[in-house]
Amino acid sequence: MGINKKSNLTLVDDIGVLYLSDHKMIRAINNIAASEVKKLLASGLINELISRRLFPRTEISSIMMKDYALVLEHEKIDPVIYPFEWSPEMLRLATLCILQVNEVANKFGYELKDAHPYNVL
Repeated sequence: MGINKKSNLTLVDDIGVLYLSDHKMIRAINNIAASEVKKLLASGLINELISRRLFPRTEISSIMMKDYALVLEHEKIDPVIYPFEWSPEMLRLATLCILQVNEVANKFGYELKDAHPYNVL
C-alpha cells in the first residue's frame, strides 16, 4: 500500500500528520504523543465509537515512518463532502454526531479538543 500524499487538511495537528493512501488514511503519530495515543486505543473508547458508527475503523499499522513512533490506519470514507456543501439538515446531524462522540468520550475520561465541521465526515 503506497502512501500517496500528505492531506491538505492536516495543518495544525499537534499529535501527528494525516496521509492519504489508495484505500486507507494513514495517521503518523509523533514521538511525544505516541504513548497517550496507545493508552487511548487501549481504553476501549475508539472501539465503542466504531461500534456506534461514530468513528472509522482504526488499527495500529505495521507501516514504519521516519520521525513517527506510531502509525495508525483509518478506514477511508468516500466521497468526502465538505461542510460548505452540506444542507442545514446535514449540519444538524454533524452537530449531533459531535455531541454523541463527546458524550462517549466523557464516559472514558476523555473530551474532544478539536470539534469542528471539517473533522466530521
